Amino acid sequence: MYLWQQDWIGELPGEVQEQVLAGMPRRHYHSGETIYRCGDAGDELYRVEQGVVRIYNVTDAGKELLYDLFPPGTCFGESSLIDDDVRPHSTQAVGEVVLRVLSRSLFQQLWRTHEEIPWAVARLQTARARRFYLIYEQVSLGVLCRRIARRLYGLARTVGRKHEDGGIHFDIRLTQEDIGALVVGSRQSVNKVLRQWQEDGMIDLTYGSLLIRDLDALEQLALEND
Repeated sequence: MYLWQQDWIGELPGEVQEQVLAGMPRRHYHSGETIYRCGDAGDELYRVEQGVVRIYNVTDAGKELLYDLFPPGTCFGESSLIDDDVRPHSTQAVGEVVLRVLSRSLFQQLWRTHEEIPWAVARLQTARARRFYLIYEQVSLGVLCRRIARRLYGLARTVGRKHEDGGIHFDIRLTQEDIGALVVGSRQSVNKVLRQWQEDGMIDLTYGSLLIRDLDALEQLALEND
């Protein structure tokens, strides 16, 4: 329910996959470095090889909206190569990031040559659309504590790391403002939920950091119906 395939390249047959990756040089980004900005022309697509990429936008009022965090194995940036429109959001490296980069010209050549590629990309775009519909439904109808549980559980399973004491730690800085943006909730409301969970022993909070101590309890809350 929460894990979904974001790597269309990994779906390809071995020989086709090798051909695609052979045309994707590595590019390194330092923590905080912008990969592309909303409104930029899109002439490349990417696959995360190391680190985490944050997907976000900034409103006219200066408020930042965090959409998602992409872990290793995620492909992104295809839409602008398909519809020739500008980038719909901004992306930034979280920690040291290594991306594999595929140019527009080679993507189009491979697209025409291998029929498996359009199907793989279409499945990824369809999965993303379905996921966003689900998120919208949960945000519109769901209770805040379960919205937070669902997003944190998903992040724990993708960008979380096992802590030495058995909990799940996020190497990235995940603030309460970030969580609020992910679930469309105010910082004050998110803080109230997280403080209660800390009292219950489900999580630990420090400034800019969050440790999940009881992933099973979080999963159970996430799976409950609203």
